[in-house]
Amino acid sequence: MEISQGLHLAKTERKALFKMLSKLRKLNLIVEVAPGKYRLKAKKTEPEERKSDRKEAQVSRGGQAGKAISGRLVLHQDGYGFVIPEEPIPNIEGDIFIPRHAVEDAMHGDRVAVEVRRTGFSAQGQRIEGRIVRVLNRAHPSVVGLFRYGPHGNVVLPYDTRIHHQVEIPPGQELTAALRKKLGFAAAEEATTRGRRLPRLPELDGAVVNAELVRYPRGGLSPVGRVIEILGNPAISAWTRRSSSASTTCRMNFRRKHYTTPKRARNL
Repeated sequence: MEISQGLHLAKTERKALFKMLSKLRKLNLIVEVAPGKYRLKAKKTEPEERKSDRKEAQVSRGGQAGKAISGRLVLHQDGYGFVIPEEPIPNIEGDIFIPRHAVEDAMHGDRVAVEVRRTGFSAQGQRIEGRIVRVLNRAHPSVVGLFRYGPHGNVVLPYDTRIHHQVEIPPGQELTAALRKKLGFAAAEEATTRGRRLPRLPELDGAVVNAELVRYPRGGLSPVGRVIEILGNPAISAWTRRSSSASTTCRMNFRRKHYTTPKRARNL
């Protein structure tokens, strides 16, 4: 076969080439002019090309022009993601690729609507790329992460690296019910602590918390939340373990020094 010879392919690599050619022929992109010989299909005239593009857009949207595809967004820690369609899309294999700049205000796990931007081809078949145009349902009522005090405001850094937004915690909203009680604030005084800059609390600084989202990402703005639960503090736990270990070592050394085992008395 001329193509495999021109590409200097070994016999073991020709199977993938035949598979690719077969898919391109089914997609009507190449024409077999003779056994083992192919050529690109003749370029269409402009009106025909526009008509074909419209038809392809209808197929990409499940046969319903003007409607977006709905599915579940799965983000990668590097920013890009994929939308898993709720229904199979004719002539399309795999999920819809979403570039980083096209994720918009969606978060990992959200149910979203996607507008198809362009199609392409890979060894697995036809693939499509899209842009998120609307969030249909949110997946995260709350986010677990590390609480950090900051000079410009407090934040929670999500533990799940697929959630790319840090959650802003307004002043006063970092207090759980237990911390509010400890500081002497009654439950009815919650409104009075909102917006007030409070002192750093050792229970919160560096703690793992659960933050309820009261506003989701919108127009490039970060989500906003309030701390509803403190799950633990790695810094305090590590300090406690070190202190406990040091205390145990001191006790053992003291015992060795002051409570030595008496020698046996010699038999007379």
